[in-house]
Amino acid sequence: MGCRGSAEVATCAPSSHAMNRQENKIKVGKARPIVFMLTTFIIVGLVSSIGNTLFIEQANALHNTRFPVFILLICASLSRWITSHIYTSLQKKLSISPSQQSLGIRIRMGLGMFLFLLCSAIAEGVEDKRLDVIRKHGLQDKPNDVVPMSVLSLLPQFILLGSAEGLSWDGLENFLDEQLPESKKMYASSLSKGMNGVGKILSVVCVAIVEAIEPTWFSDSISKSHLDKFYRMLTIFSFLNLFWYFCVARYLTSNEVIENGQVEPERTEHPVYNAVLYNSKFLMAAVGSLSSLDASEEAELWSIFKALGFARVQ
Repeated sequence: MGCRGSAEVATCAPSSHAMNRQENKIKVGKARPIVFMLTTFIIVGLVSSIGNTLFIEQANALHNTRFPVFILLICASLSRWITSHIYTSLQKKLSISPSQQSLGIRIRMGLGMFLFLLCSAIAEGVEDKRLDVIRKHGLQDKPNDVVPMSVLSLLPQFILLGSAEGLSWDGLENFLDEQLPESKKMYASSLSKGMNGVGKILSVVCVAIVEAIEPTWFSDSISKSHLDKFYRMLTIFSFLNLFWYFCVARYLTSNEVIENGQVEPERTEHPVYNAVLYNSKFLMAAVGSLSSLDASEEAELWSIFKALGFARVQ
């Protein structure tokens, strides 16, 4: 029956308002995991976009008579397809319950982000070697000369790039398909592609900022550029992003356990805050490994962090 009379309307209106607030709260609660997870793919999109551009520039400057550059692109595409299908097959065989399927999706995305980290680190090492060859043969001022280094030296980073994309982007689409309501599942692929597009835009902005601060990193000639330092910066970004992903994944898992009524929350702090504290020792240990950087390299990275908003000028 509807509400009739002024007294009944006065009683019904607050109840209806409370129901609307509760519904909005539920909607926000369901959207929060998606928003948190999408933030972890900003850096993924950045590294993916830069890898698909700068890696090709590197390959074009190397000796590629017997192995054309498109072979590397084919290897990257095959690596993405094979890695994605192998993981999907294993997940279907090993995942029985919905909770196991959710865990498999999150492990998939985490592995993809780790491979992006490994890809950036290997790309830095290969670029160091390429610059050594350039200096050894005196090719700094000869941009049109081919560097006497096989293009196959770039094969590992192309394979890792393809595998990382297959795990992370397909994993994100699976995660969105799992989290979105039935009427919105059709947008899972569009959201995943949208985050990839955000990464491409961010890569342009990132290169422009770095070029303005450190012009030597991106010179007119790739032989004079210092892509090794830029790749090192991407490696650090990938590591920090992987740490953030661990925090988000732990937060989502804790929330799901509490919502399912399996355990009661033991702490009053925000779950993301607890996750950051839980992983802080891991972060500090890894940051300690950066002590091998010399003073000039630390200053360059610090200046870029300031420009990108990761540090405040005192």
